Amino acid sequence: MKEQKDINGVKFSHFGVPEQFQEPGDEKIRETESTVDGYHFGDRMLEGVDFPCRIVDGALQVEMPDNAYTCKLNKEHWEKAALEYAVRNDLFGENELCLIMENGSCCYEMVQ
Repeated sequence: MKEQKDINGVKFSHFGVPEQFQEPGDEKIRETESTVDGYHFGDRMLEGVDFPCRIVDGALQVEMPDNAYTCKLNKEHWEKAALEYAVRNDLFGENELCLIMENGSCCYEMVQ
């Protein structure tokens, strides 16, 4: 499991929709677990392989799923790629949630 503790000293809060994109009356989503599709950083080789992501004590953790296909792959390499992608982009789970920092910013806005 790979872990990213913070970005520029700001810890991670939750997966959700940034306030600037919410409409009045929208349900506020505050998830601490989500997934990222391996296609985004592993192309067709990891298409459909969902990497679990969770936020624990302000740190983002990404883990490669353990199954008959992924056990043949370089776990350390792909977990690192998944974590780097997760920090720089916001496409989590089926609802395409954003990684929100404790200060309310979208993570990808802070690293670009």
